[in-house]
Amino acid sequence: TKAIKETIESKLERLEKYFEENADITAHVVVKVKNLDQTIEVTIPTNRFTLRAEETHEDLYTAIDKVIDKLERQIRKNKTKLNNKYKNVDKMDMILDFDVEKDEEGLATMYALGKNMAWILKCIEAGKKAGIEAPQNVKKTTNFIK
Repeated sequence: TKAIKETIESKLERLEKYFEENADITAHVVVKVKNLDQTIEVTIPTNRFTLRAEETHEDLYTAIDKVIDKLERQIRKNKTKLNNKYKNVDKMDMILDFDVEKDEEGLATMYALGKNMAWILKCIEAGKKAGIEAPQNVKKTTNFIK
């Protein structure tokens, strides 16, 4: 329902304080109901680690609170680990200089990829002529909140 969605979004906003302002973080939320139990799963992929928590309870709002608490503990734990790991590492500037014409290995790789793609396209065309149908993607709907 709309009220549950708004509750989840407002609770997830509590976690924003742990991320950098310009970080583009998306939380994937799945809510399942089985008999009297209501389960909420939240996955938050970041560029350094993935946060995931799941909680089952008869009351969905209690499950939401518990899953947010779990995520908050995970964030604090990982943030401390990362800070300790990179505490003594100086920041360094990186200058990347590529000379494509002299990159023979890269050119050979791209040439091989091009040949393989051409072969695959020919195989697909031959399969169509022989009456072989391409496999179809199965579209499955999910309940993600982005």
